[in-house]
Amino acid sequence: MDYELFKKMLESETHKRYPKAKIIWDQARENNGKLHDRMIVNMQDRKASPGLHTDVLFQSYQEAEDKVAAMEEIVKFIDEVIQNKERSHVPTTEELFKPENVILKLINRGRNADLLSNAPHRLLSEEIAVIYRVCVLDEGNQYLTTVDNKLKELIFPTLSEEDLYKIAIENTKRLFPLKVEPFNVFLADSMRESGAPEEICNMIETTLNPMTCITTENRQNGAFCLAMPDVFEAVSDMLGNEDLYIIPSSVHECLAFPTSMTDMNTWQMLQTISEANATVLLPEDVLADQLFIYKQATKEIKPADIKFAA
Repeated sequence: MDYELFKKMLESETHKRYPKAKIIWDQARENNGKLHDRMIVNMQDRKASPGLHTDVLFQSYQEAEDKVAAMEEIVKFIDEVIQNKERSHVPTTEELFKPENVILKLINRGRNADLLSNAPHRLLSEEIAVIYRVCVLDEGNQYLTTVDNKLKELIFPTLSEEDLYKIAIENTKRLFPLKVEPFNVFLADSMRESGAPEEICNMIETTLNPMTCITTENRQNGAFCLAMPDVFEAVSDMLGNEDLYIIPSSVHECLAFPTSMTDMNTWQMLQTISEANATVLLPEDVLADQLFIYKQATKEIKPADIKFAA
């Protein structure tokens, strides 16, 4: 089955279950300019209209050996999404647009130039920008809206970008608590979630690694820690009060390790980071081809000087 036929079948199956629904097709722009085809199920007699990324669903369908069972699972998933949206509380404008709901997100500057041209932001480095979002967490659901210039003037007209930054730092820490763990534990757990054999996961978990992973409890969008030197002060204290190299390994986490724990020069480390971003990560998960350093003496995070010798 080709993709266009797959989309028609999804639309047909959805109409069978929800005859009053209006199907709207569009594209959702994700991080780093990634576009997803989206089927919005406009439930005209209900309070919520879920959107589904059909290109992602099609990929899972293609990978399945039993196509009939795969389609049944996809239709079941659509039902669950629609029913969950109907049961959940959709925040009102008054509930959503409050200063205490403003959080920050780190994104790649070059890959999101269009977004940055129309949104309040600040540069954390040559490649990384901080943007602001409004977020409400409700019964496992997450409602997010990016604060662009128009929205900022509408709902936060008296707040400067500096005000937004200070508020967002505290809100982000509160809403998305960070988790610090050894990288081998993080990697083993991630592999378990992707279905890797338990014996391999156990082997990785028990293999010592000098790196520490800083992410959120749900391992999503945890790279915001790079904007918080106090986080790395605590990591440095934990690792013997050493200076740290920091790798923004994706938009979801950062890796840190003592500068004394590597024989590589910063140029070699930067090449390794760039290669991983190009070959290992999904394009939408890439944050930056950069290496940072936390200095214990000054309590500051800065891009590392790139040197060709150790």
